[in-house]
Amino acid sequence: MEAEPEFTGVGLDFLERRTVQLGSESYRWLDVKRFHLLVALSDEEALSALLKHERYQDHYATNEANWAPTGDLHGPYQLALLGVGAFAHLPPAEARQILRDWAEEYDGAQAGGFDDVVQTASVVLNDEVTVLYLRADRAAIEHSWGWVLGDFYEFVAINRASNVLSLVVASDD
Repeated sequence: MEAEPEFTGVGLDFLERRTVQLGSESYRWLDVKRFHLLVALSDEEALSALLKHERYQDHYATNEANWAPTGDLHGPYQLALLGVGAFAHLPPAEARQILRDWAEEYDGAQAGGFDDVVQTASVVLNDEVTVLYLRADRAAIEHSWGWVLGDFYEFVAINRASNVLSLVVASDD
Protein backbone atom coordinates (compact mmCIF):
# COMPACT_ATOMS: atom_id res chain seq x y z
CA MET A 1 0.00 0.00 0.00
CA GLU A 2 1.34 3.39 -0.98
CA ALA A 3 1.76 5.97 1.81
CA GLU A 4 -0.47 9.03 1.76
CA PRO A 5 1.29 12.28 0.79
CA GLU A 6 1.94 14.34 3.87
CA PHE A 7 1.43 18.09 3.71
CA THR A 8 1.93 19.79 7.04
CA GLY A 9 1.34 23.40 6.06
CA VAL A 10 -2.04 25.07 6.43
CA GLY A 11 -2.31 25.83 2.72
CA LEU A 12 -6.03 26.73 2.67
CA ASP A 13 -8.12 29.59 4.01
CA PHE A 14 -11.90 29.11 4.11
CA LEU A 15 -13.73 31.77 2.08
CA GLU A 16 -17.43 30.92 1.93
CA ARG A 17 -20.15 28.30 1.76
CA ARG A 18 -23.20 28.30 -0.49
CA THR A 19 -25.97 25.72 -0.47
CA VAL A 20 -28.51 25.37 -3.28
CA GLN A 21 -31.73 23.52 -2.47
CA LEU A 22 -33.16 21.26 -5.15
CA GLY A 23 -36.94 21.04 -5.29
CA SER A 24 -39.46 22.67 -3.02
CA GLU A 25 -40.57 19.41 -1.36
CA SER A 26 -37.09 17.87 -1.30
CA TYR A 27 -34.21 17.46 1.09
CA ARG A 28 -31.76 17.41 -1.82
CA TRP A 29 -29.04 20.00 -2.05
CA LEU A 30 -25.77 21.05 -3.64
CA ASP A 31 -23.18 22.51 -1.27
CA VAL A 32 -20.09 24.47 -2.35
CA LYS A 33 -17.33 25.45 0.04
CA ARG A 34 -14.61 27.68 -1.37
CA PHE A 35 -11.06 27.95 -0.04
CA HIS A 36 -8.19 30.25 -0.99
CA LEU A 37 -4.99 28.37 -1.88
CA LEU A 38 -2.38 30.25 0.16
CA VAL A 39 0.61 28.57 -1.50
CA ALA A 40 1.22 26.59 -4.66
CA LEU A 41 0.20 22.97 -3.97
CA SER A 42 0.17 19.81 -6.02
CA ASP A 43 -3.17 18.05 -6.37
CA GLU A 44 -2.20 15.60 -3.62
CA GLU A 45 -1.00 18.36 -1.29
CA ALA A 46 -4.20 20.35 -1.87
CA LEU A 47 -6.33 17.28 -1.07
CA SER A 48 -4.25 16.53 2.02
CA ALA A 49 -4.66 20.12 3.24
CA LEU A 50 -8.42 19.95 2.58
CA LEU A 51 -8.84 16.66 4.44
CA LYS A 52 -7.10 18.23 7.46
CA HIS A 53 -9.01 21.50 7.32
CA GLU A 54 -11.57 22.10 10.05
CA ARG A 55 -14.23 23.04 7.47
CA TYR A 56 -13.96 19.56 5.89
CA GLN A 57 -15.29 18.18 9.18
CA ASP A 58 -18.95 18.36 8.22
CA HIS A 59 -21.57 15.65 8.50
CA TYR A 60 -23.96 17.76 6.36
CA ALA A 61 -26.83 17.13 8.76
CA THR A 62 -27.15 20.79 9.69
CA ASN A 63 -27.10 24.14 7.95
CA GLU A 64 -24.30 26.72 7.94
CA ALA A 65 -25.75 28.66 10.88
CA ASN A 66 -25.46 25.54 13.06
CA TRP A 67 -22.20 24.17 11.62
CA ALA A 68 -19.55 22.99 14.05
CA PRO A 69 -16.47 20.84 13.41
CA THR A 70 -17.33 17.15 13.70
CA GLY A 71 -13.81 16.01 14.48
CA ASP A 72 -14.16 12.62 12.85
CA LEU A 73 -17.05 12.80 10.38
CA HIS A 74 -17.37 13.93 6.80
CA GLY A 75 -20.72 13.30 5.18
CA PRO A 76 -21.45 9.60 5.63
CA TYR A 77 -17.75 8.79 6.16
CA GLN A 78 -15.42 8.25 9.10
CA LEU A 79 -12.88 10.97 8.37
CA ALA A 80 -9.95 8.97 9.76
CA LEU A 81 -10.56 6.34 7.07
CA LEU A 82 -10.80 8.81 4.20
CA GLY A 83 -7.53 9.64 2.46
CA VAL A 84 -6.08 11.27 -0.63
CA GLY A 85 -6.10 7.89 -2.38
CA ALA A 86 -9.90 7.86 -2.34
CA PHE A 87 -9.96 10.62 -4.98
CA ALA A 88 -9.45 10.23 -8.73
CA HIS A 89 -9.07 12.74 -11.54
CA LEU A 90 -12.19 13.29 -13.61
CA PRO A 91 -12.78 15.51 -16.64
CA PRO A 92 -14.86 18.57 -15.64
CA ALA A 93 -17.53 17.73 -18.25
CA GLU A 94 -18.06 14.31 -16.62
CA ALA A 95 -18.39 15.91 -13.19
CA ARG A 96 -20.99 18.35 -14.50
CA GLN A 97 -22.91 15.48 -16.15
CA ILE A 98 -22.93 13.45 -12.93
CA LEU A 99 -24.45 16.41 -11.09
CA ARG A 100 -26.98 17.07 -13.85
CA ASP A 101 -28.03 13.41 -13.80
CA TRP A 102 -28.33 13.54 -10.01
CA ALA A 103 -30.44 16.70 -10.19
CA GLU A 104 -32.76 15.18 -12.83
CA GLU A 105 -33.13 11.80 -11.14
CA TYR A 106 -36.17 12.46 -8.94
CA ASP A 107 -37.55 15.90 -9.64
CA GLY A 108 -36.49 16.43 -13.21
CA ALA A 109 -35.54 19.67 -14.86
CA GLN A 110 -38.81 21.23 -13.67
CA ALA A 111 -37.73 21.16 -10.01
CA GLY A 112 -37.18 24.40 -8.21
CA GLY A 113 -33.46 25.00 -7.93
CA PHE A 114 -32.60 22.77 -10.91
CA ASP A 115 -31.29 25.65 -13.04
CA ASP A 116 -29.32 27.02 -10.07
CA VAL A 117 -27.70 23.59 -9.47
CA VAL A 118 -26.73 23.23 -13.13
CA GLN A 119 -25.44 26.81 -13.30
CA THR A 120 -23.44 26.44 -10.08
CA ALA A 121 -21.90 23.18 -11.32
CA SER A 122 -21.02 24.82 -14.64
CA VAL A 123 -19.28 27.75 -12.97
CA VAL A 124 -17.39 25.80 -10.30
CA LEU A 125 -16.58 22.71 -12.40
CA ASN A 126 -15.57 24.63 -15.51
CA ASP A 127 -13.09 23.39 -18.09
CA GLU A 128 -10.23 25.39 -16.55
CA VAL A 129 -10.14 23.47 -13.25
CA THR A 130 -8.62 20.21 -12.12
CA VAL A 131 -11.42 17.97 -10.80
CA LEU A 132 -10.90 15.22 -8.28
CA TYR A 133 -13.84 12.89 -7.60
CA LEU A 134 -14.32 11.06 -4.31
CA ARG A 135 -14.60 7.34 -5.07
CA ALA A 136 -14.51 5.96 -1.52
CA ASP A 137 -15.95 2.56 -0.67
CA ARG A 138 -18.86 3.87 1.35
CA ALA A 139 -19.78 0.51 2.86
CA ALA A 140 -16.24 0.11 4.22
CA ILE A 141 -15.87 3.55 5.83
CA GLU A 142 -19.41 4.73 6.61
CA HIS A 143 -20.02 5.90 10.18
CA SER A 144 -22.87 4.55 12.31
CA TRP A 145 -25.53 6.99 11.08
CA GLY A 146 -24.06 7.78 7.66
CA TRP A 147 -27.06 6.06 6.06
CA VAL A 148 -29.07 9.22 6.81
CA LEU A 149 -27.46 10.79 3.76
CA GLY A 150 -28.67 9.24 0.52
CA ASP A 151 -26.61 9.52 -2.63
CA PHE A 152 -23.38 11.39 -1.86
CA TYR A 153 -21.34 12.93 -4.65
CA GLU A 154 -18.19 14.87 -3.87
CA PHE A 155 -15.84 16.78 -6.16
CA VAL A 156 -12.81 18.94 -5.45
CA ALA A 157 -12.18 21.61 -8.10
CA ILE A 158 -8.78 23.28 -8.10
CA ASN A 159 -8.60 26.53 -10.02
CA ARG A 160 -4.96 27.50 -10.11
CA ALA A 161 -5.61 30.68 -12.11
CA SER A 162 -7.65 32.13 -9.22
CA ASN A 163 -5.96 30.14 -6.42
CA VAL A 164 -9.31 28.75 -5.31
CA LEU A 165 -10.16 25.22 -4.27
CA SER A 166 -13.87 24.38 -4.23
CA LEU A 167 -15.44 21.45 -2.44
CA VAL A 168 -18.68 20.47 -4.18
CA VAL A 169 -21.05 18.02 -2.48
CA ALA A 170 -24.45 16.87 -3.71
CA SER A 171 -26.64 14.73 -1.49
CA ASP A 172 -29.93 14.40 0.31
CA ASP A 173 -30.96 13.86 3.89
